[in-house]
Amino acid sequence: AVDAFEAARGDYEAALADELAALAVPLLDDLLREFGERFGALKAARGGADFDDLELHALALLRDHAEVAGSWRERFERVMVDELQDTNPRQMELLALLDRDNLFTVGDAFQSIYAFRHADVAIFRKRFAALEASGEALVLSANYRSRDAVLGAVNAVFSPRFGTSFVPLRAGRVDAAGGAPVELLLTDCDGWQGHDDLLGRELAPAPLWRRAEARLLAARIDEIVRAGEARPSEIVVLTRAASAVDVYETAIRDRGYATLTSAGEGFYERPEVADIAAYMQALANPLDELALYGVLASPLCGADSDALVALANAARERGTTIWAALSWTSVPRFIAFSERFRTARAATHHQALGAVVAAAVRDHGYDLYLAQLPSPERRIANVRKLARLAREFEHREGRDLRRFADALSAGRLGALREPEAPPPVADAVRLMTIHRAKGLEFPVVAIADLGHGPNSRQERLLTDGQRVGLRLPNIQRTYHDTLDFAELRAERREAEAAEEQRIYYVAMTRARERLILSGAARFANWPQSDASAISWLAPALIPDLADHLAADGPTGEVVSGVDGLAVRLTVSNAARAGGLLAGPRPTADAEPARPLAVGPLLPRSRPPGVELRHSYTALADYERCGYRYYLQRLLSLADVEAPRPGTVGIAAAPRGILVHALLEQFDFAHPRPPDLRRVAAAAASAGISLDAADSAEVAALAGAIAASPLCARLAQASRLRREEPFAFALDGELVRGVIDVCGSEADGTLLIVDYKTDRLGDGEDPAALIERDYGLQRLIYALAGLYAGAASVEVAYCFLRAPLEPLASTYLAAQREALEAALRERLEPLRAGRFEVTAFPGSERCGTCPGRQRLCSYDESLTLRDWPATAPAADRRRRSLGLPADD
Repeated sequence: AVDAFEAARGDYEAALADELAALAVPLLDDLLREFGERFGALKAARGGADFDDLELHALALLRDHAEVAGSWRERFERVMVDELQDTNPRQMELLALLDRDNLFTVGDAFQSIYAFRHADVAIFRKRFAALEASGEALVLSANYRSRDAVLGAVNAVFSPRFGTSFVPLRAGRVDAAGGAPVELLLTDCDGWQGHDDLLGRELAPAPLWRRAEARLLAARIDEIVRAGEARPSEIVVLTRAASAVDVYETAIRDRGYATLTSAGEGFYERPEVADIAAYMQALANPLDELALYGVLASPLCGADSDALVALANAARERGTTIWAALSWTSVPRFIAFSERFRTARAATHHQALGAVVAAAVRDHGYDLYLAQLPSPERRIANVRKLARLAREFEHREGRDLRRFADALSAGRLGALREPEAPPPVADAVRLMTIHRAKGLEFPVVAIADLGHGPNSRQERLLTDGQRVGLRLPNIQRTYHDTLDFAELRAERREAEAAEEQRIYYVAMTRARERLILSGAARFANWPQSDASAISWLAPALIPDLADHLAADGPTGEVVSGVDGLAVRLTVSNAARAGGLLAGPRPTADAEPARPLAVGPLLPRSRPPGVELRHSYTALADYERCGYRYYLQRLLSLADVEAPRPGTVGIAAAPRGILVHALLEQFDFAHPRPPDLRRVAAAAASAGISLDAADSAEVAALAGAIAASPLCARLAQASRLRREEPFAFALDGELVRGVIDVCGSEADGTLLIVDYKTDRLGDGEDPAALIERDYGLQRLIYALAGLYAGAASVEVAYCFLRAPLEPLASTYLAAQREALEAALRERLEPLRAGRFEVTAFPGSERCGTCPGRQRLCSYDESLTLRDWPATAPAADRRRRSLGLPADD
């Protein structure tokens, strides 16, 4: 009687809940209808259409206008549709309206993995069954992509799961014998607490077991590459979810390999892009406090949360904005940032958008910050790409900083899903989601994160045709399944489970030569429930897997799997992970080629009292005049206006900027001087005014490289890179700079070329000029090349006013210690805090110095004297000492 009562009460409660749901359904219907109408009106007002509109309007056109449908049917002799398993009902109706018994379709029901786009595999199966019944269906089972052993693994896993409708794949190629092309990497989920030193804290916030699996997979990839069994570019790592990519990418990069990611966070979500986006928003409107807080907390300023809270409280107490509070704060970090930021805002009125991005990176030391992070080359490439997108935006939309900042923050500069910039090296391990890999193939496929459980997200509304189900909450915050919800949810889960299996079928059939399956499971509970892919994939390959997990023998051995399949099994747990995860890193000889921007590992923390940043420009400024360096670099005093304008013609600095900008695009293989239109465009982009004589001079200088023997060498060089940034550490201090152009020659020499627009005086020896004015630069360039792994580095200077005789010096790896000692000697006065005034005062060096009028020990008769650029070197030397030229 009680059971009957409870059953009746349950039915009554369900009926009441259904009644509430029945009231909600029309409200939802009205909401969706109104949304559709308003969205359609907005699209119509903009003259726009989305992909759904294209399908809906095309379908209506063919369905409602018989003459249009007939015309289009007659246009096609044959209609072939590939990937039919990914078709939705609307698309199938379109095809039916075009079909005049000439529709040829191709597909594979077991590769239907786009249910989230409303693809329905039942459409394919229905058409196949109809064609099969009439003898018009052909089944293809030969696979010309994969090795026989890889296909054996696919058949072993999926034949029992897909049932009688599955046709086992057979190899259509002849294999070379040798090796175990199928591998299984299993990581225990338990026991990793306290092993952060082994797993690496930088892989957080991933769970410990996923970090352990990522380290194991990266170690195996390292073994394969070092053994010469595959190149990094022949290896792809596939994951089910994009959110899992980062941890595997970091583990692979830690092994010394470049990576190319087509999954994970998009370009606009990368931290370096988000930092610059916030900076652009604040630059356009410093009263945008959300953006300004983002900039202050970013490495562009580096304020911690306590400083931000103190700034906010101070602004609140004074009733002012955060931007205004920065002008009277006493925090040194805020003061320095505020000065730089105000200068940057003033400069935006005449700067191109690409230059604004570049200045943000340069002036705030953001390039230094990126150089100290893992994989700096990818981060720097993303920043470069952002500058390029800024230039493209300006070309399309005009120089509008506010619109650019808004578009950047909304992720609308380029494509909707803008990919990250590729790394500067081509030989990179690729990472992508399984969905992205569909239709592709790779020599080595590693499917990772197979221990990840299925999506447990609970929908609140389910529909199928006229059936509707709602999951309604009550006042106690519990939920009732109403109407057809329970039935629809069961059907949905069954369909999702079936598609999940098809997803891994697609992943495994991407492999040509080697297939690696990597996942984590709880060994103590093996065999575990069917909650993750590894729980059914692994035992399908090795039926007695539980015995291998329980054993304490060697790992990385080939075992006999199902039907005699040879499977290389690697098992990792905390007890024996040391040898597996902490294996040897690539040596200097075996290490993949690194871009010049990557030097030796940089220190993780700053030694107390030590300044870590030294750009070549700053060091050159110090050697020209230590006192001016002190005033500007340490006291942050700005240049003063020169008392009189420069000599005839365009000033040296703008001229050099334009020449270098034109040489960035110079084609060494087909050398031609830039025409005056390109010169004018470069000048306009840089905000520089030119007359006809200036333009001709800039064009001649940029084209002069064609006459230099360096031009032909650069045309033949490989891995040519222009405006290449570099950074290397010496005694815990970072030295950085940018090289005009560099490339690798056939004999392995790294050729570094620097353009010079200097005017050479009569009888002046260019070699002496290089030694006097650019010796430090040459020393730093040589070390940068050697630190990048080159066995031989040639640093060549091309004076564009005398291009036929470049000045080159060659340095070998054996000279690195001597070069380091020479650089230490050059840095020693700066480290000791000696800021001596220049021995060669003159207008070119001292005219805009902030200390010229009141602080300098030289009289203005010396600091403002003019040295003609055409004066002989000896004459210039005598003038510098205050002696007459003919004395």
